[in-house]
Amino acid sequence: MQALLGGQPGVVTPQETDLFTRYIGPLHEAWRWQLRGGPEDWSRRRFKGLPGMLTTDEFTTMVRTMIDGVLATVTTGNPVGGSTGDEVVIVEKSPSHSLSAEVVAAYVPEARVIHVVRDGRDVAASLTAAAAGWGSGWAPSTVDGAARAWVEHVCGARQYAELGVAYREVRYETLAAKDVGALRDLLAFCGLEADDQDCIRRYETARFEAMASGEHDPVAIGGEFASHAQDRVEPEGFFRQGGSGGWRADWSTADRLAFDAVGGELLVDLGYEDGRGWAADERWARSLRADAAVRRAIGGVARRIGRFGERIARRP
Repeated sequence: MQALLGGQPGVVTPQETDLFTRYIGPLHEAWRWQLRGGPEDWSRRRFKGLPGMLTTDEFTTMVRTMIDGVLATVTTGNPVGGSTGDEVVIVEKSPSHSLSAEVVAAYVPEARVIHVVRDGRDVAASLTAAAAGWGSGWAPSTVDGAARAWVEHVCGARQYAELGVAYREVRYETLAAKDVGALRDLLAFCGLEADDQDCIRRYETARFEAMASGEHDPVAIGGEFASHAQDRVEPEGFFRQGGSGGWRADWSTADRLAFDAVGGELLVDLGYEDGRGWAADERWARSLRADAAVRRAIGGVARRIGRFGERIARRP
């Protein structure tokens, strides 16, 4: 989505900023924490903190000033595709901002959010592959952990609509199929005009092979990193296949059941499956659940025996 929107006249797209998770989010939470309770609670805490000097409106204005400053720097300091800072659309892609709906709604309610939804099993396969390589410092390494991350981010992003922020969902699979109508609608949602031919051209320019080779890279990098990122390349393993359904060949029945236990309900709600039977037939499921129960019971007995042995060993 970032590649389809970015690198065009009037559009600038920075590297993931984590603006609302790492910077604005903590400020927002600190303000809420110091305002917790009511006047009696504030009195007991001796009216301590910034609320003793600023009103909520004043604090909001200050935070918004910081956000506006960041956006102004993006548009004027990193022109892309002929942008000059006037009437520029900023495309900011930070997956972590899926968890920042309340913060964005509080400080940038005019934002427009495009949520790309993908089959959670493909997401989990991608995350666990990243954990084995370039993403070892942040990606979940287990299927159930990756499923939890998928559920959390999908449900978090959907809160934007509940909070009144302009919100659109699009399937990853729809974009991968180069659906011209879907892209045209998303561009219009962003205030960008495009006809069918322009959409076809964008799909060709942002094809997976072009991104993986570095041929199409709309991301603008400035600031402290400006002089070090002129010839940037993504880490090895960052681009995989870009397809759908690769998990089918790689996952065991245990992997399928591990995902289903966490993300199965959402998978059905999104229409990727019409029921929970995709993971395993009921006989397999019962067998694996029984095996897991036996392993837990054996582990519990072993821990109790171990503690008993320790007590015996400590006796004089």
